[in-house]
Amino acid sequence: MNSVGVIVSGAQMECCGVPFAIGDCVEWLVEEVDANWTFHLDIGEMKYKYNHHTKWHNSLLKITGTVADIKGFYHTLVKDPKTSTEKSINLMRVSEEGFTKSIVKADDWKKWADVKAVQSGKEIQEIDTYFVQLEDVKISSAKESEITYEE
Repeated sequence: MNSVGVIVSGAQMECCGVPFAIGDCVEWLVEEVDANWTFHLDIGEMKYKYNHHTKWHNSLLKITGTVADIKGFYHTLVKDPKTSTEKSINLMRVSEEGFTKSIVKADDWKKWADVKAVQSGKEIQEIDTYFVQLEDVKISSAKESEITYEE
């Protein structure tokens, strides 16, 4: 059984992503992760990153596989006292460090922050990135007709 790790950024999913869960068969456009990237987390080897924001099919691969594991990478956020107003709340990270948590479904990026908690000065956690392990993987070159991103 072949298995690979794929990084899925919250920003990519917020824009164009479709929720996925453990056991789902997915088909994604990906590119290889820069060999110099390092993670100081126990997430397994991440070989690819999901990329739905390019029109250059020759730089992408199409990957199909079954979702075997999902780890969400969370940041702790608080209300930014410098840029928030009574009408607009802006969030800031408590630190650049975060934490991972195993999850069964990736759909959290669409949830709005708990505004009442933030207004009262409480910290909230928000997903920044998903680290996904796929099994039964098939990889092929992406065709121009498979690129759906438009500027």
